[in-house]
Parts: sequence; structure tokens; C-alpha cells
Amino acid sequence: MANDQLNYALNQVLERVKVESSKKYWMVRTDDGANYDTFSDGGFVALNLRDYPVRFLTQLEHDYPDVSTRIPHLKRSLIEYHNSGIINLNFKEDRSFSSNVGRLAKQITAMAYFIKKGDIVLIPDHGANRIKIGKVVDEGLFFDDNNLQFSYARKVDWVMEINKKRLDPCL
Repeated sequence: MANDQLNYALNQVLERVKVESSKKYWMVRTDDGANYDTFSDGGFVALNLRDYPVRFLTQLEHDYPDVSTRIPHLKRSLIEYHNSGIINLNFKEDRSFSSNVGRLAKQITAMAYFIKKGDIVLIPDHGANRIKIGKVVDEGLFFDDNNLQFSYARKVDWVMEINKKRLDPCL
């Protein structure tokens, strides 16, 4: 029953945004709901990174046309910026540091290079009581002076919000 309701809701979204089979779905976390209203009201999704230099992403794209080859360079730059005090990654340099930085590099790569205009984005609120579904409407990253804590953001046209009661528990 719940699965039928979820399928119905997603089909409604598909009809409204005319999604093609090449479009992808992205779940963007909201720091346990803390950024749900910010994303929802602001019409965007983002990574919660402050003061992280993003200009070099264009250079990475130029120097390394294959996206998968950019990740090690991005990871290295994260570590260098952290070690030089430009950014604080809140990781201790132990065994988990490398895997956490790698995960962050992959998140930045997805936000900057993989999410495309027309893709579908889902964000959960606190406890995933609600899920908001939207369509990415920009071609690339943008920077919002009103939300300076986000270094990486994508504009989203929010289409609908679904209550947890209507969702498949496996989602």
C-alpha cells in the first residue's frame, strides 16, 4: 500500500517535471533536518562547507576531463587546505581521516559534476517525517551570498512534499 503511494507520488513528479529515463535521483541530506527549511525556502540544495575554495574545480575539470580522475586531486586539496588551516574538516588525522575526506571528495564531485539540470532531488526533514522532491534547474554550482555556510549549491524547483505516512518504510 505505502509502496503504491510512493510510486504514485513519484509518477506525479515525473509528469510535472517531464523527466527522461536519463535523469537521476539524488538524496541530499539536511544535517538531520537542520537545513531542511533553508533548502526548501531558498530553492536549493548544498553541501554544508564553509570557506572551501571552489574556483579550482574549473581547473580540475579542464586538467582532468574524466571525472573519476579528479577525485584523488580533490581529496589531496582537501587535506592540504585542512593542514594549512584554510578549512576545518572536523576530522582527526587518524585511520578514519582518509576515508572521511574521500567521502567528502565524492560528495563534492557529485554536487559539482554529476548532478545535472533536470535531475530529481529528495531531501528529508528531521527524522525523515517529510520528504521534499524537486528538480535541479541550473547547469552548475552557484553561490548565494545569503547562505555563506554553503560553498556548493544547486538551484532546485521544489515540486512536492510527501509525509512520512505516505512513504515506503524502505525509502
